[in-house]
Amino acid sequence: MNVKINKFLEPLYKNDFFEYDIWGGRGRGGSFGATQYAVLKMISSDYFRGFLLRSSLAKIRTSLWADFKDRIKEISEQNNIDFEAFFKISDHEMKATYLPNGNTIESKGFRTSRSSDTANLKSLASASHIIIEEGEEIDSQEYIKLRDSLRKKGIELKIIRVWNPPSKDHWLIKDYYNLTISKEKGYFEATPKKENVKHLSIFGTYENNFENINDIALTNYERYKITHPEYYYTQIQGLIQEGGERRVYSNWKIEITNEEWEKIDVTPYYGFDFGVRHPNALVGIKYFNEIFYIREFLYLSTAKIKTAIVRKFGEEGYKKELQGMGLLGYTLKDFKIGENDIFCDDASALEILQLQSDGYSAVRAGKKLVIYDVAAVRKCDISITLESKNLYNEYVSYIFGKKIDDEILETPLKKNDDLMDAIKYAINRMIRILEIKL
Repeated sequence: MNVKINKFLEPLYKNDFFEYDIWGGRGRGGSFGATQYAVLKMISSDYFRGFLLRSSLAKIRTSLWADFKDRIKEISEQNNIDFEAFFKISDHEMKATYLPNGNTIESKGFRTSRSSDTANLKSLASASHIIIEEGEEIDSQEYIKLRDSLRKKGIELKIIRVWNPPSKDHWLIKDYYNLTISKEKGYFEATPKKENVKHLSIFGTYENNFENINDIALTNYERYKITHPEYYYTQIQGLIQEGGERRVYSNWKIEITNEEWEKIDVTPYYGFDFGVRHPNALVGIKYFNEIFYIREFLYLSTAKIKTAIVRKFGEEGYKKELQGMGLLGYTLKDFKIGENDIFCDDASALEILQLQSDGYSAVRAGKKLVIYDVAAVRKCDISITLESKNLYNEYVSYIFGKKIDDEILETPLKKNDDLMDAIKYAINRMIRILEIKL
C-alpha cells in the first residue's frame, strides 16, 4: 500500500510496546500520525478493536474523529482505491467498521459530557488499540482504570497517548519520565524511565513535520520565542516547565488572531474589571466547540485613558468629546460591544450604573468565593488570541499564594490579576447562562 509515514513516527509500527507516547511541541503531527496508524491497522490486521478517547466524548467529534475520516480519504487518494466504500461509518455514534474483515473503531469519553462523572468504560475490555488525545487532560486514576481494563489475551495490545507538555508535577511526567535541566533556565528535558520496559516515548516538534506546515504557522512558532516565551519553550519546543505546582492555570492555547476571533459566529460575552491606578481590564469571550476563545480588549488605567484623550482633544475638547458619556463608556465605543452582556466587578456599583446609563448591558458578575470561581475556570478549555499580550503575561504569572511554611493556598496571589478577574466574571456567568457542564 502506498502511504507516506512521517519518519519520527516509524517506531509506532516497528516496535512491540504496550504504552506509546507521541508527545512534544505543537505541529508535530501527533494526532495525524495516530489516526493514520489506526486506519492502516484496521485495513491490514486480522483483529483490531480500536477506541478513540478524550476527556469527554463531545470533544472527539471535531478532533480525532474528523482526523480519522480525513485519513481514509487521503489513503484512498494515494492508492487510487476507494477505501471509503469499504468502511461503514456512523457519524452520529462516531464509529466505523472495515467491512472486509469486521475490524472496528469507536469513540469514548473518560467522563460523561463535560461533567466530572466517570463514564462507563466496561466495553473497552475487548479493545486491542486505544488512542488518547490531549492525554494531559486525563487524571492518573482515570488512566489506571482504563489501562487495567485491557485484559484480552492472545492479541496485540497498544495504548497510544498523544499529549502536549504539562508541568513537571503531572502524573505523566512523574510516572514515566526523568527530568534533566535544559539550557533554557526554568525548563527541563524529559527522558523516559528505563524501568518502564513496555513504554516507548516518541518525541517530536514542528521541525519533524516541516513539509506539512505552512509558512505563516512556521513564522508564528518562531515569533512566540519573543512574544510568548513560556508558550514557545513548552508548547512549541516541548520542554517541561518548573514550578507548575503553584500555577493557577495551565495548558491554555494560543491558536487564533483577533481577526479570527471576530469571525467565530457565536454571541460574545464580556468580562470587565475596573481600575483607577490598576488597569481597567476588558476581555471578550466566545464559547464554540467546547472551547472558550478569549480576546483582550482593554488594559489601561482610568488615569491613562483620560490623559490620552486630553492629549488628543485638550481639556475643553475632552468634555465635548465625551458628550455626557462616562469615560469608560466612551472608551468602549470602538469595541462594538452593542447590547451584549458585560459582566462586571461587583464592588464597582457606580461604574456599572454609568455604563448602563451609557447604553451598555453591564451587569454584576455575582458574588462567589474566589476558590469556586477559579476552580470552574481551571476546568475549561481556553484559547487566547495571539495579540492578547497583557493577558498572556498575567496568565503565566498567576499563581496560588502560600503560607510562611510554604503550604500552597487555595486562593491566587492578589497581584497583576486584572484580566484574570475579568475572565472569572465572564466565564462563571457564561457557564450558568449557556448551561455548560464542566
